[in-house]
Amino acid sequence: MSDRMEGVITTLGSMIRSTSTPIQIILIGNQATNEKVQTHFAGRTSSFIIMTIEEAQNDLINQGLSPIWTWDEWHSSRDPNWKNENTIHVAEWDDLHTHDHELNHLRFYIPFLSVLKETEHVFFVDDDLLIRKDLNYVLQEVKANLNPSAGLTCPCNIWTWNDQCHHFEFKSKYANIVQTSPLYGGRSVCESDSEEYCLPKNFDAFVKEALPTIDTDPEDQTAWNFGFSLIHTKNWRDLKLTDKYESAMHANYRLHAVPETSLVFGLGIPFLALANSVDCWDEEVLKVRDGFGFINWQRYQTSFGNDFFESVDVAHYTGPHKPWVPFTTIEPPAVQPWLDMMEMEGLEIPKQLPKDPSKNLFMLLTSHRSGSEWITTMLDSHPQVCASGETQSPERGFPTEAMLMQGTDWIPVCAIKKGCTLGFVHDAIFDLIKDAPENELPPRCQDDIANSTDLIPLEHRERLCNFIKHMGGNVTRQNIIAKWTEAFADEDEDFLGCRCPRGTKIKGLKVMADWILPRNATITIPNLHDTVFNASKVIRMKRSNLWDRFKSLLTAQATNVWHARSSADLKGIEVLIDVPIEKMLNGLAFMKKVDDYGDDWARAHSSDLLFIDYQECRVSPQECKAKMLEFLGVDPVKVSSDAGSIAAFKHTDPLQGISNKEEVTEALAANGWGGFIGVDEYSELQLLMFETEPNNRDAARYLKQFTDMAGGGINATVIGNGTEFKGFGSKYAAALPVLKSLPPDALVVLSDSRDVLLNIHSVRALKYQNLYPSLVRFRKTFADLTNSSPGSIVVSTESQCCVAALGHIRPGDLFEPDGSRSGHICTPGSPNCYHNEHTWSEESAKPWHDFMEQRAKEHGKESSPDIYLNAGLMAGRVKDLSSVIESLRLKEDEDDQAALTAFMYRNPNSIILDYGQDLFGTNRWAEGMEGGCMFDLPFVTGDTDDTSVIGRRLVHNETQTSPLFIHSPGNFKKCHMSLFDKLRTRTRRGLVPEIKTKSVSNVVHPSVEDSNDDEGEGEDIRGNMHGRALKKKCGKGKKKGKTNKDCDPTAQPTKQPTPAPTNVPTPAPTPRNAVAVNVQLCYAGCNNFEEVDTNGLFQEVIGPKISKDAIVRVAAYQSDTCEPCTIVVDNGLRLEAIATEKSDIIFEIEVPPNESPLIVEEVTQKLNAAIAESNVELKELTEIQSNFVESTLAPTFAPTPTPPPVTYRLLVSRGGRKMDDY
Repeated sequence: MSDRMEGVITTLGSMIRSTSTPIQIILIGNQATNEKVQTHFAGRTSSFIIMTIEEAQNDLINQGLSPIWTWDEWHSSRDPNWKNENTIHVAEWDDLHTHDHELNHLRFYIPFLSVLKETEHVFFVDDDLLIRKDLNYVLQEVKANLNPSAGLTCPCNIWTWNDQCHHFEFKSKYANIVQTSPLYGGRSVCESDSEEYCLPKNFDAFVKEALPTIDTDPEDQTAWNFGFSLIHTKNWRDLKLTDKYESAMHANYRLHAVPETSLVFGLGIPFLALANSVDCWDEEVLKVRDGFGFINWQRYQTSFGNDFFESVDVAHYTGPHKPWVPFTTIEPPAVQPWLDMMEMEGLEIPKQLPKDPSKNLFMLLTSHRSGSEWITTMLDSHPQVCASGETQSPERGFPTEAMLMQGTDWIPVCAIKKGCTLGFVHDAIFDLIKDAPENELPPRCQDDIANSTDLIPLEHRERLCNFIKHMGGNVTRQNIIAKWTEAFADEDEDFLGCRCPRGTKIKGLKVMADWILPRNATITIPNLHDTVFNASKVIRMKRSNLWDRFKSLLTAQATNVWHARSSADLKGIEVLIDVPIEKMLNGLAFMKKVDDYGDDWARAHSSDLLFIDYQECRVSPQECKAKMLEFLGVDPVKVSSDAGSIAAFKHTDPLQGISNKEEVTEALAANGWGGFIGVDEYSELQLLMFETEPNNRDAARYLKQFTDMAGGGINATVIGNGTEFKGFGSKYAAALPVLKSLPPDALVVLSDSRDVLLNIHSVRALKYQNLYPSLVRFRKTFADLTNSSPGSIVVSTESQCCVAALGHIRPGDLFEPDGSRSGHICTPGSPNCYHNEHTWSEESAKPWHDFMEQRAKEHGKESSPDIYLNAGLMAGRVKDLSSVIESLRLKEDEDDQAALTAFMYRNPNSIILDYGQDLFGTNRWAEGMEGGCMFDLPFVTGDTDDTSVIGRRLVHNETQTSPLFIHSPGNFKKCHMSLFDKLRTRTRRGLVPEIKTKSVSNVVHPSVEDSNDDEGEGEDIRGNMHGRALKKKCGKGKKKGKTNKDCDPTAQPTKQPTPAPTNVPTPAPTPRNAVAVNVQLCYAGCNNFEEVDTNGLFQEVIGPKISKDAIVRVAAYQSDTCEPCTIVVDNGLRLEAIATEKSDIIFEIEVPPNESPLIVEEVTQKLNAAIAESNVELKELTEIQSNFVESTLAPTFAPTPTPPPVTYRLLVSRGGRKMDDY
């Protein structure tokens, strides 16, 4: 049954030439083909009957039969809504309309054709066979031993796919129908709607219903093939096999079990219906081999021997490729016998492909999460493009990750493709030569190569040894890469077992841009420009929206769906992702760096370059595909573009599925990535820090908190620097012109400097994780506080009242109802403005007490201790803060806190007090350290080391709020410094005890060295923004009855004002002595980490090479549990724990720049040797420059002339291992 003339003539010609007696032939097909074939064989057969499919159908209907293709249900599965919970999930390859063609099902009605009613045995023959056996002999042998229960004799050997080793295996009478692909043998039960090539949970119920009897065990049924079979028509009719076949098909339509385009429909269901009714060919009588249209010739030779074809009686060219098609991709040894028969039958020989492989090369240079799998598959499905070869040759095509330099654990070592991966070749070669004498061939490559006991299969080892022989004694990473790429271009099977499909005009491979990034990492290909790929065509595939890429990565990690073949794979997948901000910002920055380098590399090393954007391709895949095919110079034929990678960007809302949208938006916009999510305008939180002295250490410490933040979000500007301090009004004189230069709607904070800190932990890995949520909360809280009073500003509060200047005016004295100024505020520190019995009394301050307490009561805050205005911190829109400052009309020698309090009395809706310590926290200096230092790290209980607390912000002990800024007025320096220290430790439980040596900044930035001044000592009131202690009466806060030992009852300055020092050189840091510190080394147990001989590494390698000013930081990423370890480090080296996410291990070595080149190479070698016992590999060595001295946020804090230190970071990983293995 066929309408393919070349196939029919060649098949029948081989049959007639091999059979000793005349044959009666019946051909069912279209009329034109039938007549041509009948004419061709005129006189060569006993009879030649032709009929069309319509004639055969009418013949059957006239006998009372209703062939399946006449049923109402026929082709119903083409409806997309036909599938239900009973339907198998078909594989991508398993969707062919040959399975639902009428000719494919007519064979089940052959015994009822009128022309065959008197015939007991009929050979059923496909049109893609070479028959080389006398059929008369075969028939006589079968009849002599015929089983009466057999309605069919056919081939029972079949090729099956071995998932474990990724190759085809020949099964001869050993494969039952449950194990084979026509019934999705061995496939797992579907776990989700998106999964493909799997079975529904109730598929067994369909199998039982489709079987002819209840007691039939499908595992007892041998798989078979219809291709060349002998139908025993009488037995068939007696066994009612057509009825059983139709019964199974009715069950399928009723349950919606199998789509009609699946192989399961065309052959799997017949397996069930004809159970117990099929006999197999005796190979002594007839040897049938199939698969010549898709099985690699080398696989035949491996399975049957080099000369196997000579003994084949029937060669069946099953598979997608046919031998009569011009430029067939069937290999020459398999196609030549067919061509010989065509020539004998007088047919025109089709044009053949050239024998030598194409030398045209291209590279798909792509980036992670940029649709590389989708594009690779799309290109690879074109018959003239080999983008790996896997699509058309799953066994011997190159893997899509062939150029990955890391281990490819997902490819088993028994697979041919394993030996074609660059990483495997590289690692296996070095394994082979590790025990070999220099310049000698390894023992496993010599005479005993076939008897080696290692785990490398012989086929791989022979090729690996060829690499070693080729390189002689010069086995290097670069030489391996060069030879591997050359072997790929030449398809040299002496070195690589994989090949591109025949017919390939241009071939290439996928290369990730970070693989060629110049760095010392195991995944890199450092010399790709020195290989055959230099000056090749390059398709530069990018996903320019970096947020989409990062979200795609997070979505894939959350769902474990890394590559979707169709939209159905994404059906029902909904995840809610909490984005790790630090990881996101670092990831986007790295993506940008890699993309830029990839672009530059492509421009420099390509012969022709095509840029393709993933988003554009997803919107117009056909246009994108056509552009790439034209660029590659191949025919513009239709290729699949349905495959795709999981695409979070498809959502209308780019932040759909993200739980922390506001934090993500803030972080992206603050760092210049806002356009990726549609945020084109963004205003950072503007921070104006008032400081007059260029080199003040306390102010520099505060500023350093911002300069350490490499990302955006807070724009810190120092105002008043280098100007003369005339009084607290100087801050507003300095602020106003700067405010005029800022966007009017920007949110701005006006801040003191020396006694304020940013409440963000200094732990590097979580700094941004805290910053951006804090900024979001700050903006939202500000909006909530000012919601009822648009245009107002928010000012911090404290528990103390009142500044001396307020004792000299009464509510309403300073401002008239119309806003005009009507009085003067005394100058803080002047003889008539101190707290003393002559100029100040509690009675004079009582009206202000009453006013503040009444205001707090009106706002429901009468129980709050912090109800008095403190001018050290305030926030507002630029235009609103400017308006308030202009309305104050404050002279520089006037007290700002008194002026703001008086202004608030007349303008209660212009100033909102932060009673809840939500935006600004204030410590209660008058109550001392025990009761007044109000903030601490969150308390942690239990033995588990909870990484979620690392880097937490300080929390108010009473309100439990965590304001972004914390103020310690009243010269409360002891509290202020203790909070700074807490922002450098981990938790109150002390998982890493506080290090009692000077901080890292002492060495790196001596200008911001921690002060050693005695606590509580007063300072120059003109340059000290926490000099307000000198203006307040002791013990007059909300908590009455308390006195403070730090108060000065005489109310006189403890230190008279002196001019600010200028041009004083910063002293050099003092070299440190040897220290012993406790450090958290979470390396799945401290003992494991100590086995790496960390101390020996430091003492023997680093110590003798560098000065005592060097800093060594060691970080081990956290496991589930790990107790603190103690390491003693000599040579003055400092160990510091760096809290980081779970991942690899980092060693950071920070050294003076003039000494760094001396140790890097030796450190690397020593580290590799030290950790070899733990099976850890050096992954990355990068240089990191200090960015403090380059900061634009602090132009006035100039560094010392000494060059900044250089940090070398060594990233170490057990590549591919689980975290539990650390």
